Amino acid sequence: MRQRQWRRLMTIAVVASLLLGLAAVGLGIDALHKVDKINASIIATAPAVTIGSPISGTTLSGSVGLDARTVGAKVTAVDFLATGGTYHDTKIGSASQIAVGWVSVWQTRSVPNGTYEITSVGYNAMGQSSASSSVTVKVQNL
Repeated sequence: MRQRQWRRLMTIAVVASLLLGLAAVGLGIDALHKVDKINASIIATAPAVTIGSPISGTTLSGSVGLDARTVGAKVTAVDFLATGGTYHDTKIGSASQIAVGWVSVWQTRSVPNGTYEITSVGYNAMGQSSASSSVTVKVQNL
């Protein structure tokens, strides 16, 4: 009789252990799915930037400060591009990060006088990028 009770008790213990193990695995898989969903949403979100300076309609000459602000996902780098005349998406500056955004200096003498559209492009660690809306400026070097 004792041996029978011991076997029954051991069977119950083994079944209980298996059920607990399966429950733990199920919870772990559910947690992994949640992490995958979070990672997918982060990856799907491209970095976003907006230009703070210069503002549209400004006439520029000499050394000009360029400023971009990040919106949304973690931005790891910012470039500034100019389009106008014979230039199309020509890099005019690589920004450095400061406490309030990303800044660079553009030497406007590097381009002929004329009207240009300036765009900032933000990059994230995944290599994704997105461009800001452009601002239109006039370069008038003496």
